[in-house]
Amino acid sequence: MRAGLEQLPARLIGFSPAGALAITAWVHDVFRTPELARDLYPIFIIAGHVQAYPIPAARVTVREPSGVVQVVITDPRGKRYRPYLGEDRDVADRIAAAWGSHRGYSATVQPITPATSA
Repeated sequence: MRAGLEQLPARLIGFSPAGALAITAWVHDVFRTPELARDLYPIFIIAGHVQAYPIPAARVTVREPSGVVQVVITDPRGKRYRPYLGEDRDVADRIAAAWGSHRGYSATVQPITPATSA
């Protein structure tokens, strides 16, 4: 489900058979039993509209939340930028790899830990 959907405000809500309007497998059920989504079409809310993805799911992989991460880029002068803050480690790694490949730039992915209350 990485066909550019990470660029849009998209939210997966469930899975349906081809041409069906009703969701037959809700996301919270698929998290517990991923096999429920096999051969069904993912249904998203994208920019406020319900939309079916045109390719059925062959399998669903449920990942445990890994927490929030940020990408920190340091330019040749030492100035730091933080272009990404979110929960998707794969996106953060891709951004860091792209920036880190430029001469003079370094990029790291750092976990964000919640502040502890005293």
